[in-house]
Amino acid sequence: MSPHSSLRILSPAYGPLLAAIDPNLNDPLSILDERSPQLTGALRTIIHRVLEAGASTLATPTFGLRKLVESDYQLFGDALRRHSELLLECADPGVADFWLDFGPKSDCYRADLAPSRAEARDFHALQINAVDDLIYEQLLFETIPALHEAEGIALALKQADLTGVISFVLSPEGTLLCGTPLYDAINTIDRLTGNYQGLSFSMNCCSLAGAQLALQGCAQAGNAHRLTAFYPNATETPPWEIEESCATGTEYTPPVHEDPRARVAEILYLLSQFRTSIRTIGFCCGGTVETTREFSRQCFCLGCATMAAA
Repeated sequence: MSPHSSLRILSPAYGPLLAAIDPNLNDPLSILDERSPQLTGALRTIIHRVLEAGASTLATPTFGLRKLVESDYQLFGDALRRHSELLLECADPGVADFWLDFGPKSDCYRADLAPSRAEARDFHALQINAVDDLIYEQLLFETIPALHEAEGIALALKQADLTGVISFVLSPEGTLLCGTPLYDAINTIDRLTGNYQGLSFSMNCCSLAGAQLALQGCAQAGNAHRLTAFYPNATETPPWEIEESCATGTEYTPPVHEDPRARVAEILYLLSQFRTSIRTIGFCCGGTVETTREFSRQCFCLGCATMAAA
């Protein structure tokens, strides 16, 4: 059977989808205030739409909660729990995997603002401790710009004896935003943690060109198998420009010359060229319900074509 037929499709980012309904809902804290009924209804609609489109891995819309970790930890934990419960209310665990989504301590796109290894370990240990008895398949730490922060995440996960995916935002040159090649970051973290098996790695919020360079480096270094997820941007448009859609209340639409169908095909072809452990795919910035549907369609067609050829 084709490896494409066993791929899990990650839900797109909720922010632009919520903003298209009401810009005021693009705030994960709204699940705890007077906006909760409207947000809950909107999230139910979005989750049902992406599941119908073929998503098989759902991440919580809790990326933005990181700003509360050090200022109001109780509020952070309450919001994380309610978002987790909402996913379980919307989808059967047998239908979709549930990932708890965490962001970096500081700016996703500013490696110069990233915390030290020790600061990152302490900060992300607080996020990890909040999962407590929540139901989930995986912890996702996404859009991590710098090696030191990833090292801290890895140490915190090992200390808690939990599994997690560290997903790096990449430059067009295929490096972390701090300049470290992806293969070197993976090797450095594995050495630091004594090859802790609870860790795996991912690429997100990147261009396809940058991802290809990163994969080539990992293949040459012999550690491409440490990658388990991949969700680049749906466009070459800089992600900070896409995020403006959240402020204007419009769902992002790629430029007409960027065909999502072709981009999905490029991702699947790219994965076929390297020996990785990637089984979860999707789009980061610019992902929509329709791009999720296109992933599902192409994975199904490729799987059927392979079985017919066999």
